[in-house]
Amino acid sequence: MVKRFSLRLNSFSVLLFEEEMKAGRIILVSSALAIGALVSAEPFQDLTSLDGTVIRAQILAVSDYGVTIQVENGRLFEDVPFSRFSKETMRLIEDWKENERLSVDQAEINSGSKLKIKVQRGRDDEMNRYGDIDDRVVEVQSTVIIENDDIEKTYTDVDGTFVLIAQGVAIDEGKYAVILRQDFKVSISPKDEARWTSKKVNFIYDPDYGGIEYEGYLVVLRDRSGRIVLARSSRSPWEKDPGPLLEAKVKQGYDRDFTQKTRFAVKYGRR
Repeated sequence: MVKRFSLRLNSFSVLLFEEEMKAGRIILVSSALAIGALVSAEPFQDLTSLDGTVIRAQILAVSDYGVTIQVENGRLFEDVPFSRFSKETMRLIEDWKENERLSVDQAEINSGSKLKIKVQRGRDDEMNRYGDIDDRVVEVQSTVIIENDDIEKTYTDVDGTFVLIAQGVAIDEGKYAVILRQDFKVSISPKDEARWTSKKVNFIYDPDYGGIEYEGYLVVLRDRSGRIVLARSSRSPWEKDPGPLLEAKVKQGYDRDFTQKTRFAVKYGRR
């Protein structure tokens, strides 16, 4: 017994599949609309016609007029009318549409997301307010700006971490420390930006004796599984390998790579 599955596409009558029921095979016979292969991450699945014929295909797009599918040999068929599919397949099509909507309205960030991270450093540079003419106290408060260049996708509840880094002064030169590590969450609309502002931190030092001054920052963004997918830092090595900075103990002295611990000769902190 042989079934023939006929689709009408853009006024063309396409004899698309000949199913040999005994052998359980589906054979491509001819096509009046073969546009070529597309690369798609969508899985192949069984799509069923009204007369019960099953084909293995990917759903690539859904329009007001029908469904664009790609069969296993790579051929593409545009706007196959909804009326050609069974109720079960129409439910698959509706699920596909909803997943596509969520992938735009609640997009998952990845390394290819069109996001740019910038950091603005606000500072109040002063001698000090407690009367020591040698000490300098610099108050720093940073603003993380995340720009979304995508024209469609909205990224919601994106998790990030901000790290503020200090370097030792005078006798503590060459020593580094994480002064602040703070988690945050932002949402970014298409062609828009999100801003997040850190806590204020004081850097205290005597230029001729010791202490700490501002050195730089690290910002990382994570996907929903917690994996770091985007990073931005004032130093390229920290951006390429943010792990040591994220694991370092706050206010503990380290070398520049944050792999070896050290001690500051001069006590530092917030006032």
